[in-house]
Amino acid sequence: MKIADLPKKLFPRKTQFYDLLEESTRNLSDAIQLLTVLAEQDAGEERDRNISRIQELEHNGDRITHRIYRELSKTFITPIDAEDIYALASALDDVMDHIEGIATRIHLYKITTLPSSFHNMISILSKAIGVLSTIMPQLRGLSKASSVIDSCVEINTLEHEADKIYRQTIADLFSGQDGLLENLKLKEVITGLEFAADSCQRLANRVEHVVLKYS
Repeated sequence: MKIADLPKKLFPRKTQFYDLLEESTRNLSDAIQLLTVLAEQDAGEERDRNISRIQELEHNGDRITHRIYRELSKTFITPIDAEDIYALASALDDVMDHIEGIATRIHLYKITTLPSSFHNMISILSKAIGVLSTIMPQLRGLSKASSVIDSCVEINTLEHEADKIYRQTIADLFSGQDGLLENLKLKEVITGLEFAADSCQRLANRVEHVVLKYS
């Protein structure tokens, strides 16, 4: 055995963190797919089942996140800095929480139909999570740093698009006095979508930080 390989032998780097981060991202992808479906559905049992599935995915995401935290507490050598792993796990959890919150509000507020701008926001959020799903596995090797950074920039661009839709939708909702209570309910949902898009941007920024740090 070479002397240079001795530190790796004595202090093996635990790579299960990559597995868990990717699992968390897949869980998030499943949730946004369900949100996309239920947004097109009329109120009823099937939509309620999809909302319940999203809530279950949120609980599963919590389990993955807390497992990452537990592994960090007992792992001496990590593949990247522990604080970076913690931040990535927390950011993924934040996006998941917002998606679950959106689904729950649709259910609790008995919202029957979502305006087209809401569907556009969900589509943007779905695209952003799709990009995250492609770049998260690339953290393992960091051999395509420029590609990852380009993807992070793409997510930032999507977030800016979401901002524009959010601001215009809020303006439209409160341009008159008709249906004020229903519009307040819709405001809660569109704000949740905006928060989810912001969280995707923060996650992308964290991924970019990690890539620049280790590439």
